Amino acid sequence: MKKRRNIVIFALIILGICFFATKERRALYSADKAYNMESYENFLSKYPESKYKERVFECMYMLVRYKAYDLLKFYQKYPNMPQASSILEEGINLACEDAKLKSTEEGWQSFLSMLDTLDKYHIELDVNIVEFEDEVDYYETTALERRKNIIETYREKGKEELIEVIFKLGEERAWELVQTEKTEDYYEKYLTYYPEGKHKKECNKLLDEMIWEIVQTERTIVRCNEYLNSFPKGKYRNKCNKLLIDLEIEEVYSSKGYGALPPMEKVNLNTPFPADRYSYVDVSNDTEYKLTLLYGGKFESKRFIFSPNQTKRIHLLNGHYRIVAFVNDPDVNKYAGEETLEGGGYDVTYYIRHGFFDYRRRY
Repeated sequence: MKKRRNIVIFALIILGICFFATKERRALYSADKAYNMESYENFLSKYPESKYKERVFECMYMLVRYKAYDLLKFYQKYPNMPQASSILEEGINLACEDAKLKSTEEGWQSFLSMLDTLDKYHIELDVNIVEFEDEVDYYETTALERRKNIIETYREKGKEELIEVIFKLGEERAWELVQTEKTEDYYEKYLTYYPEGKHKKECNKLLDEMIWEIVQTERTIVRCNEYLNSFPKGKYRNKCNKLLIDLEIEEVYSSKGYGALPPMEKVNLNTPFPADRYSYVDVSNDTEYKLTLLYGGKFESKRFIFSPNQTKRIHLLNGHYRIVAFVNDPDVNKYAGEETLEGGGYDVTYYIRHGFFDYRRRY
């Protein structure tokens, strides 16, 4: 009797399983027959752990795969489905292509707004990861980072396209954007698009001021050269030249791989300016190389270049200077030293001795 009862119970369990399995299959059949997003979403809400879940996701994907914004809504509703990152990228790429076809300011603004919405959505996912950190494995966290990188890549692309579209709309709209952004890139882009534009003078002035501020902040040789190349007649060219010379001198001193210049002594020279303000140096370059002398002082810094075997008189304001001397051969050592010029004349000759750069002074 007991055995028969067990058989009946087992049979009822089997029948129940078959009934529910058959019900799930019937629901899937109905969803397939309707073949729309709503029917599949209803199926997943009733059977969230269905063994047919991946198949349902594939059908839903096929329904929206060519519609950018529908594809992204699909992704947002099921961010943990298989291949979610690829679906996100595909949706953003389609939206990007749509914006490119329209090629309008409004189209690209809409595209960037859509990316901002996705960013906010992923911030919420981040919160969930913090709350349920123990339940989220390394792969999921990495996948989320990948999705953020996808959005950021397309955001940069979208911004570039938007800027190009705006600059092509006309000079006034472009200048309006330049005044809003006020960055080096925007000023330069305006001058590229409208080299003879009516805001050219103002743009150059603003760019001059901006780059000089950057030069003063960064204080690098590269930045100084960039400023002088971009603004050979710029407002701050003299200050920039002085800063450049001072930085080049500092670079030599910091390297500590230079020879020492001995102190200079005065000589009698006929000079056109008063000795209480100026000093004069007769420099002879008795080498086969181009000689460069850098003088860096508190009030002025100067660069003097001498051709091979050239003698030339130079003048500087009286004061204390750091001096660097070198020729256009990397194998010849550089020399550096300090001098306090007190007015009057000096004389110095540079030459090559036994393969080494050297100097001598006549008094």
